[in-house]
Amino acid sequence: MYSFYILSAALCAMFVSYAYLLNKTIADVVYVEIGQKKQLELSSKLAILENVYLRESSSLTLEKAYSRGFVNDNKPHYLSLKSFPQALSLAGQDSGQ
Repeated sequence: MYSFYILSAALCAMFVSYAYLLNKTIADVVYVEIGQKKQLELSSKLAILENVYLRESSSLTLEKAYSRGFVNDNKPHYLSLKSFPQALSLAGQDSGQ
């Protein structure tokens, strides 16, 4: 008599598990499709931006750069270790300490 209730409970548990897993699988498939659509949109936007970049970089001249605000700086700039004393330390402090 108890075996009937145990089998009925097990069968109900299996149906509930099946419904949950089927729902989760369908939701995952939908999320993958949404992700693929977003990836396709971003890929097309990237292709457009790459096209614009290539077009602009091929037509770039020094006169155009000056007209857009480029300033030519002929003075060379050098870095020295005096301006970055913590650069030689692993802890961000002078290595002599």
